[in-house]
Amino acid sequence: MFCPHCGNSIADNTKFCPFCGASTGASDAAAPQTNPTASYSDPYASQAPTNTPPTYTPPQQPSTPPSYMPNFNAAGLAKVPKAKYTNIVAIIAAVVFFISMFLPFISASAMGFTQSATFMDCIATGDPLLVIMILFMIVIIILQAAKAPQAATIVLAALSLIFLLIEVGVANSMVSDYSSMGVSVSYSFGFWLMLLAHIAILASGPIHKAVVKK
Repeated sequence: MFCPHCGNSIADNTKFCPFCGASTGASDAAAPQTNPTASYSDPYASQAPTNTPPTYTPPQQPSTPPSYMPNFNAAGLAKVPKAKYTNIVAIIAAVVFFISMFLPFISASAMGFTQSATFMDCIATGDPLLVIMILFMIVIIILQAAKAPQAATIVLAALSLIFLLIEVGVANSMVSDYSSMGVSVSYSFGFWLMLLAHIAILASGPIHKAVVKK
């Protein structure tokens, strides 16, 4: 470079001219500049949010979908549950059975004399079938009070009726042995009332439904 005052050639960046002593106006050597962009780092770069979409999990479906259709049987008809009810007709018929036990059940006639006996008198002979008939009627009343299936009542009434007919057959066979002596047997009001009670229990299902509909 050259001195601006004396024009002599001097070294670069010399503040004072060595020839005239005047100030050359040169400044200190500029500090080496660094690339600002090279050393700059964004403090928020590491904190930038990651826009990861949420994972959608579909709701689990039941293995067997609920059925909203009525249950159909093989014939295509909807199954209707059997209603449980107390069969009043069967209870009344069973009570009639117990009433008939104390009425004249059988009568025997011989030589102008007639002797009657009740169902209770026949039980005194120790016949087990008669005792079983009474137990069946007690169970029928209990089943109806508990609203049990009507089939059980029908079965017990049918068995009791069979036992009653067996007793009638036994009585007829015994009397036939004395028929030559003029002995005859007839069945009184108690027997027919007991027979009617059995028939009413067997038909109590339709009778009860007919009475309820009215």
